Parts: sequence; C-alpha cells; structure tokens
Amino acid sequence: MKKVIVFALFAALAASCQKDLGGGNNTVSEKEQAEKALGFEIAADQSWNMETEVSVRVKNLPSGFVPVELAVYSANPLIDTTATVIASSEDVASTLTFNSPSYLTTLYAGCADKNGNLRVVAFDKDAAVADFSKLALKETSASAPRRAAALTNASELNWQDSYNAQDMAGKGWADKVAVISGAYDESAITEEKRQELYGLYNGWYGSNDVDRLLHFDQSIRSFYYATVGQGGGEVTVTPVASNGTNNSKLFFGYYYFEKGQAHNVKTVNKYLFNEVYNGATKFNNGLKEYKLVYYDAAGNASYTFPEGTEIGFFCRAENVNSFNHVLEWYAEGEANIDRSQFMIDNGIAAGAGGAHDWWMEANHVIMFERNGYKMIGFEDWINNFNLKDIVAVIDGNLESFPALSKPQNAPNHHIYTFAFEDTKNGDYDLNDVVLQVYRGKSNVNGLFVKLVALGAHDPLKAYFKDKVTGEVTALFGGKELHEAFGVELTEFINTESINFTKVKGNKNLEDFVYRKDNPNTLIWESLCAQDFYIYNEKTNTEMHTPRSQGLLGAAPYGLCIPHPWAWPKERVCITSAYSRFADFASAVQGGALDATDWYTKSNSSRTLFYDFGFTVN
Repeated sequence: MKKVIVFALFAALAASCQKDLGGGNNTVSEKEQAEKALGFEIAADQSWNMETEVSVRVKNLPSGFVPVELAVYSANPLIDTTATVIASSEDVASTLTFNSPSYLTTLYAGCADKNGNLRVVAFDKDAAVADFSKLALKETSASAPRRAAALTNASELNWQDSYNAQDMAGKGWADKVAVISGAYDESAITEEKRQELYGLYNGWYGSNDVDRLLHFDQSIRSFYYATVGQGGGEVTVTPVASNGTNNSKLFFGYYYFEKGQAHNVKTVNKYLFNEVYNGATKFNNGLKEYKLVYYDAAGNASYTFPEGTEIGFFCRAENVNSFNHVLEWYAEGEANIDRSQFMIDNGIAAGAGGAHDWWMEANHVIMFERNGYKMIGFEDWINNFNLKDIVAVIDGNLESFPALSKPQNAPNHHIYTFAFEDTKNGDYDLNDVVLQVYRGKSNVNGLFVKLVALGAHDPLKAYFKDKVTGEVTALFGGKELHEAFGVELTEFINTESINFTKVKGNKNLEDFVYRKDNPNTLIWESLCAQDFYIYNEKTNTEMHTPRSQGLLGAAPYGLCIPHPWAWPKERVCITSAYSRFADFASAVQGGALDATDWYTKSNSSRTLFYDFGFTVN
C-alpha cells in the first residue's frame, strides 16, 4: 500500500475514492471495499471486458494485385495518422479472427504487396467481410446523370492552335488542341471514395517525396506515358486535389501515341478538359471522373484505347501570377525547354543558370504508383515544382507505373494498457504499476511489454503466466520494479505532476513473452485476457486482472484497457479522471449504458500519459 505525503494539489484533485479501506478486515469483501472507494455498486456480471471478437476475410482483391500481408487498422492509415494495427496475418486467404476494442464499429482492412503498396477498405466489424471491390473508382448509381465526352468525329471538335504553337512559331510547334466541355461523370465517386482519395493526397503527397522524385528517382523522372495493357481498354482520370497555386484558371489534358508511333510532343493532337482546377476548388461536392476518348486514324471516337497506346498528360495555366500568358507544360522535360526560354525572353522568369537552367527541362507532370493507386501530379509554374497544383488518380487497363519506393511511416502497433493497484483495498488511482503491451506482427510470435509508470512504495515485481502451459515468466529480468527503473523505493515514476521522476525508456524496461509450445497461437487470442500480474513482496499478494481470472463483478484492482491509456495522477480516483467509468462499471454488460469507450475521454488535468515507444519491432 502507498505511503505518500499528500500535496494540496492532489487533495484538490482526488474525488470520491477513499484510502486505506479496511485493511485486514475479513468481514468486508473485496468488492464491498472497492464499491465504497469508487462510490457506486459494481454490476454483478461485470467482466471488465472492453473487447469484441471479430472475424474477417477479404474478397474481390484487384486483378493482378498479390498481397503478402493483411492488417486490420483502427482507422484508415491513408488518412489518419493515429491509425494503429490491431491484428495482422501473412495468410491473406484465410479468415483472421482477433479481438478489437468494442467501441470501434468500423475497422479497416489493408492488404500490402511485396513492394509495400497498400490498399485499404472499410468494413463493419459485424460483417465478417472486407470487400475490396468497393475500391473501384466507378461507383455511379443506375439513376445518376452522366456527362461524358460526345463520341463525335474528331473533325467536329473545337480545335485551336496550342499556345506553344502561337508563342513559339518557327520552333516546330504545330499541334492542335481540342477543348472538351462536360467530359466527366458527375457522380462516379461515392463520399467514402472521395474521402479516401483526398486522404491519399493529403496524407501521402509531401514535399520531401517531390524533392526525391525530381532529383533522385530516375525511373519516375523518365516515365512519361501511361501504356494501355493487353487487349486495350478504357482509361479514366480523377482529379482528387489542388493545392499550392494562385492561378485562377488551371486545366489538364491528355494526348497519346499509337503503338510504334514516333513521340513528337510538338505536333501531336491534344485534348483539354475545360473545367477549372485550382486552389479554390475544394472538392467538397464529389469528384469528377473523366473518361478519356480515343480517336482512330479516321477520327472515329471510342472509349477503348488499343493495346500499346501511350498516353501523356499536360496542364494549361492561364493568367499565372498576374502575367497575361498561358503556360502549357509536359512530363517530358525536353518538351518544356522552348516554353521556359520564352518565359525568360519575355522577362517573366530569369534563368539563374544560363540558357539551360535545370528547371527549364524539368518534369512538370509526373506519374507514379503509390499504395495501389496510379497518381499524376501537375505543376503550373516555372520553377517551384511542388507538383501538386493538380493531383489526380488514373485508372484502367494500364501497365505498371514506377513505384514510389520511399518507405512510409508505418502505423503504430495497437497498444494495450495493464493498470494495477498494489493492494485489493487501495485508492483506485490504478497507477501503482502501468504496463504497455502490444502484439508482435504476424511473423513475430509473442507480446512486447513496457513498464511505463510506478506509483507505489512497496517492493513489487511483474510476471506473465501462460494460461495454456501454466508457465510463469518473470518480467524485466525478475527485478523489483523500482530497481528496474533504477530508482529507490521512495520514488514514484510518471504518476505525479510535481515532485516526480520521469524516467525515459531503456532496455531494462522492455520485455518479450511468447508461448514456447506453440508460439504462433499467443497473438491471436484476446490480449486483455492474458495473465499479466504483479506481486507485492511486502504483503505477499498477487494482483491479477479479474478478467484474466474469469471473475464477474470483482473489484477492479487490475484492468486491461484495449487502448493507449492516460492513467490517473497520484491519488486521483479513476472515477474523477474518467467521468464515464461509473456508467461502464455499474451497468449490465451489453446494456444501453455499458460505455465501453469510457477510457477514450479523460479529464486531462487529472491524468498522465508517456509513450516512450518500443525499441523492438
């Protein structure tokens, strides 16, 4: 039991919990002592379970996508940086069964291939199926209106000379541009898809990557054309975001070369979509999916591009930076030299490095594959190259794009928290010992354990008991926990806001446990049902979580919270730190007031959280 000077701050923070309730009084049950401390009656069937068992299998993975791992996330990792890995498996074809925090009704299944490309789909945890067909870009309802390019002969289109041809006569520019209006599907993209694609841009399209793309990744810098695959097919482009431009009129278009045709960007016909995409476009009213049109040698229109057709892209910027000029830029760096020189000759830009400064022949359009999506980035200006003035996704029967190989920050492991009182008649601040535990990945057979807080003066040790084999593992080298921290028994660790010692993580505070007879099975079971416990050497008492012992209605002298958890400060009752804990603990399990998400909202002035991270992977 704690023996601690009570500072005025702590007295002010403490709520209904009381201290030293009937120690050694055999006439008062542990539950009655806890109820007196907490100030409410614990439900008789309270199992302290905050998890739900979930089973999921994947179906309808995209053709040609070969996953090597399935992971289940708490949120969409393409959008939400707080997403954590709840479970994973290298056996993508089989059903994955695991336990998830009960309050999460929607989970996210992510399949990764050997190159790290990730495809993610949301699923209802009760549905048992993660259907990747939902990732298809075309999701138009049967009754939705559709606007698409009129399939008319090419000679009937609105043709005009390109601005390159107008401004740079005598330099070989003789191309024509057909301006097409309304060539998109108004409702091809669901709101869920819009959020996913916008999140892909917002979360994964950063300046560091662009710098790498431009200056280091030659496979991407030299990739100019999306090549139509075997048998031909349709091709669509969906702009998903626009950022970093002050241009009031920004458009994109495409051109193509037949299989075997010479690549002459200066003379090929081009097709410009006459819808504005700029920084003012918020993409809040649905995304527009453009279906590209192919014209054969006779000018006949079709949505089907022949096998081997190479499709390139360009952007047109009008009235850029208050200059009354139109800029047209391309993926082929050499195709941009004439336009760059025109800008210099007209005083719009200065070539810092002479006639062929690096920006003059840089890509203004780049294409690459990231996380299963083929991406296009457009740049409208001369030499800043953030390549996100328009960001689009291209879809269809297309051969592989170069992959963006820079590794991304992987989502965190989902941390579970084991919190203990050091006596069964304590003050219920649940911070006497706090452990953070996470599952190993699918190829790591066991559990990683971290000691993060210690709010007791009694000598304590921590253990893990394998519930199948009965084997007991002494954690942290079997050391007394203050000794493991490297402090004296008189010190509290990470539980006080004043007069406290914050000890950074070190190897002595980490451990790893596994099942020796069949180490593959441990990580698939309910983690909160595992038997992590502490031993008080002074009172000769073991403190297990009631859930690990299968007890109902027991005092919560040990809890497993299936979440990274901010524990109460010293002598702050859990009911004071978490206002909905009483709703959860006093309710019939599964009832309307079970409040299994009570731990997600704390009184931040009364709790502490330190995430020192794990040094093992």
